[in-house]
Amino acid sequence: MVNLGGDIRLVGPRSGWPVANWQSVSVVAPACLAAGALTTIAMLKGAKALDFLELQRVDYIAVDAHGRVHRGAAQGTDPRFR
Repeated sequence: MVNLGGDIRLVGPRSGWPVANWQSVSVVAPACLAAGALTTIAMLKGAKALDFLELQRVDYIAVDAHGRVHRGAAQGTDPRFR
C-alpha cells in the first residue's frame, strides 16, 4: 500500500501502480485474516475479481471504479449481502 496525499491505495505488484478497477472490496469470511486476504487478492485480480469471489463462495460487496455496487452472497449466509 502507498499513501498518496492522504489517500491510501493498494499497489499492484506487477505494475507498481495503484489498483484502478475497484474503489472498495469488502468480504465476510470465517476469519479476519481470510477476509483480508480475499479482499486484497480480489482487488489485485482487476476485472476478474467478481468471478474470483464467487468461486470462493463468500459474501462480498465491491464498488467499481465508476461507483457501481456489486454484491454477492454465498448460499445460506447474511441476508444483507443479497
